[in-house]
Amino acid sequence: MPITIEELPLAKLAAAELNDAVGLLRRLDQERVPEDPITPDEVYARQITASPPDGRLFFWAAREGGALLGGAYLQLSDRENLQLGFCGVLVRPEARRRGIGRQLLRHTADRAAAEGRTLLAGQTSDRVPSGAAFAAAMGATAGLEMHTNQLDLRKVKPSEVARWIEESRAKAAGYRLVWIDWENADDATIAQVAQSYEAINDMPKGEIALEAEHWDVRKTRERHTFFATMGFEVWTAIATHDETGTGVGFTEINLTPQVPEIVQQQGTAVAPAHRGHAIGLWLKAAMLERLVRERPRARFIRTGNAKVNEAMLRINTELGFRPAWSTTFWQAEIAKLPK
Repeated sequence: MPITIEELPLAKLAAAELNDAVGLLRRLDQERVPEDPITPDEVYARQITASPPDGRLFFWAAREGGALLGGAYLQLSDRENLQLGFCGVLVRPEARRRGIGRQLLRHTADRAAAEGRTLLAGQTSDRVPSGAAFAAAMGATAGLEMHTNQLDLRKVKPSEVARWIEESRAKAAGYRLVWIDWENADDATIAQVAQSYEAINDMPKGEIALEAEHWDVRKTRERHTFFATMGFEVWTAIATHDETGTGVGFTEINLTPQVPEIVQQQGTAVAPAHRGHAIGLWLKAAMLERLVRERPRARFIRTGNAKVNEAMLRINTELGFRPAWSTTFWQAEIAKLPK
């Protein structure tokens, strides 16, 4: 039977289409992290159908005789990185090496080009080697090597966490740690969060053509609303500077209530002018203490770090994080992709 490629509106998927998309994502997650608990259908469904703020999300389905063999997505920002599209090509293991991924990538590239983009970027995991092989075969360039580091929360010693908090807080004299109550925070507090988010712009980007991403109150609130729509509970702690009142650093995690065992670190960063005061360690240790205390069912917390980000790797290593797998960000010029 011939392979058909169809673009589908994610926000308006029919029940059968949504069920197929959930099945595809679950199959690929089980390949990549077979040790993880099974994610419920409703969790996948919320994540698939949530519309990103300040951007658009496109999806293509590859079918054979009605069976969904693969899919591709394209996310475009309408605010920043207007030259770049973020994409993923997903093919069931049993359907690979049949040209399905190549067809899906072509549809993705054509749409990105029609929207004025010149570059595509995507990510692969060393747990699924076929992803890197496909990216290389399509002419993409490996632009940034990353580690996914993982902390087994059963091995965390409360006395060590307390020591980290005490020692780092002493070094961070002149700064304050603030927990964000997203439902009740006023605009002045959210402005401090936005200032803190700016610190992530200093992260290593390798050869990926990422522009700095700038934050204001509206965009910061919309980001949280987007995560909430996807079903995440977001915990955010920021560091503020006593003298100026500005936000100078943050750490943030996402929790999925239906899968309490796995916690995803969304980011940690400190503004360059305020480094050297152990603020990053203070933020992460305080988050760890709260997580262990309030969420006893949590088993692993995971964070992504560029291999060249020595400062953050050093903090994570001190806290007990260890490498779980590696990922690579790839970039390709759309004009040079295979037709």
